[in-house]
Order: sequence, then C-alpha cells, then structure tokens
Amino acid sequence: MQLYQLVPLPCGIFSGLSLVERAVFGLLYDRMKVSVKNHLSSTDNSWFDDTLEDVYCLYSQDRIAETLGVSLRTVRRALDKLRDEGLIDWRKAKYQDVNRYIIPYRIREELKNP
Repeated sequence: MQLYQLVPLPCGIFSGLSLVERAVFGLLYDRMKVSVKNHLSSTDNSWFDDTLEDVYCLYSQDRIAETLGVSLRTVRRALDKLRDEGLIDWRKAKYQDVNRYIIPYRIREELKNP
C-alpha cells in the first residue's frame, strides 16, 4: 500500500491526522523533494540548515493557506500538530522571513519504502 499521494492516506504515520493536516504535510513534502534534489545537485551547502542539521524547504504559511483554501489559523494549527507528531520541524530563517521547514530524514525514508 502506498502511504503517500498528494494528500497522504490516513494510515501508518498519518493515522489520527485530519485531512487538512495531511494536506499541509503533502504540500511540504512536495516542496521538500525539490529542496533535496537541489541540495544534492549543488556544489555548495545550499538548502541545508546547520541548526536543524537537515535539508530544508521554504514555504510561507500564507501561501499554504491560499493553496488549500483554508485560514491562516487553520494552517498554524495543522503545522503545530505535525510538529507535535514529529513529522516536521521548522525555524525562522530571519525576522519577518518565511519558515525553514524540514521533514526528518527518517520520515522521508519511510515514505520511500512503504
């Protein structure tokens, strides 16, 4: 069974998550795959956060909300839940800048090998 589609199915590591939480994860996962590809093909250390010790992706909460057609507050609650579940992490890059999101390597590997 494939755990990940555009919106992950509500099973395995995604069981207990709402549709919105899974949709937010799906958007971040798609963006993360591009960041990993860019990082691997670059000669410098771009797309790598030394503090988080992993490859990151950039995504504004406003853009996530707009893409999903939900409120900014709904996106923030979903991000908090995903972080609490250990599926994502983030940190502010700079004041008034978008967050740097990571999906831990172990989660990315689990999605590759269902």
